[in-house]
Amino acid sequence: MQYLLRGFIYSAGAILLFMATALFLANITSPRDLAPPNIPVFPLNIRWVFWIVGGANMAMALVCLFGKSTSLQLKLIFVLATGTLGCRLVAPSLEITNSFRGYLGSVTDAFATQSGTADILLIAVNLYLLAGSFASHFLAEKLKAINGVGKDSGLQCS
Repeated sequence: MQYLLRGFIYSAGAILLFMATALFLANITSPRDLAPPNIPVFPLNIRWVFWIVGGANMAMALVCLFGKSTSLQLKLIFVLATGTLGCRLVAPSLEITNSFRGYLGSVTDAFATQSGTADILLIAVNLYLLAGSFASHFLAEKLKAINGVGKDSGLQCS
């Protein structure tokens, strides 16, 4: 069972590493004179948001790939997936009618894909991370019960 936990956490780390790389490449390859849209909640240029989110994804990927505390890794994956899907659900109330498609333009240009495809992939990846973190959390709790590990100590899988 620990192999299932490790497999999910490593796959999540690889996905987060890819997402961070995609955001970094989108910033590097997009022209500087192009005026990308601002975020409607706070006046930040989308390039800065991509750097911040890419850095957070990179940090979480490193924790997933090299960290030892399974409970911390699962919590970070859950928070990231919930936050991204939450933004997706709140977008229509902020009058973002095209979901994330307008913001994914530089990412789709870097990978020569359509914005609709990138949007669907973003949703699918975050649903995988959310469902996997839920299932892994319950699996980790079952392993704790089997091994007699207390709730306060983090499950250590190697």
